[in-house]
Amino acid sequence: MFPGKLQFAFIAGISAALGSVFGKLSGSPELLEVVPKLFIYADTQNLDLIEYLIFIVQGICFALMIFCNASVWSFYVRALQSSNSSLPATVVSTATNYIVSAIFGIILFGEATGFLWWTGTCLVIIGLALISNGAKSAAKTD
Repeated sequence: MFPGKLQFAFIAGISAALGSVFGKLSGSPELLEVVPKLFIYADTQNLDLIEYLIFIVQGICFALMIFCNASVWSFYVRALQSSNSSLPATVVSTATNYIVSAIFGIILFGEATGFLWWTGTCLVIIGLALISNGAKSAAKTD
């Protein structure tokens, strides 16, 4: 998929975006509305049960956030080990994280990303790519 086994950097970027999603869900007041709908059989009049279910779901989201963040570092280190330079792994991981985070934000949380946000994201990714190519050029001339 990616040259030099940069698929590990791609997975690290996705894991970072998922870690952000689960982190947001673990402390999100929106769970107060969603959790009772998830458990159809829960008695919506029993506030203790609903609070307990919310606590359980938040705990699961928190654990998933920790797991995703640990997998980010695991896959990122693998990407660094499999490439000649840290720059390609950084570019792929960062670009994937930005784009996937935006997609999750739009789909899951109804966040709005405008032209300015996408322009800034593209400029950051282009800047990282230019740095990466500049480092390759400098390494070839040495």
